[in-house]
Amino acid sequence: MQGFNWLEILEKVDESTVFGLPESLTLLDPRWFESLEIDPNSKDPRGDLSFKSANKNSACNSELFWNYACPFQNSKVHVDHIFPFSRGGATHHSNATYLCEEHNYMKFTDIHILPWEMILKNQDWILLTFQNIFKVSRKLAGMNLFIPEKQISRL
Repeated sequence: MQGFNWLEILEKVDESTVFGLPESLTLLDPRWFESLEIDPNSKDPRGDLSFKSANKNSACNSELFWNYACPFQNSKVHVDHIFPFSRGGATHHSNATYLCEEHNYMKFTDIHILPWEMILKNQDWILLTFQNIFKVSRKLAGMNLFIPEKQISRL
């Protein structure tokens, strides 16, 4: 494996009183998956690329991101990642929101507009992604790797 060992970096993040969730989210960045040299044909630790379709009664959650009700009443509604998949967000119900097509394209992957207070409350997907990464890492290494339970429990 080339580059930094992200398990060591996770331990360093934990040792610091300055670091926390943002640094943990950085570790979930897809570039760290690439450093694990995961077989492109194997399942991504974050889950599928997209959610299943929204049902017909779903409404746009534009208020969550822009603080106004969606004016596009007849637009198709998508199930989207709150924390973008391309930035490491998992396809998990705690990281899902409904957005109309227009607002979904507006949001794109700009993490500056994310409702961070909601992300801080709904961290199931972060813990599950770390657990999946450890599982893949163990398999790739062919050994039982040390899992920093103390750090994981703090997520």
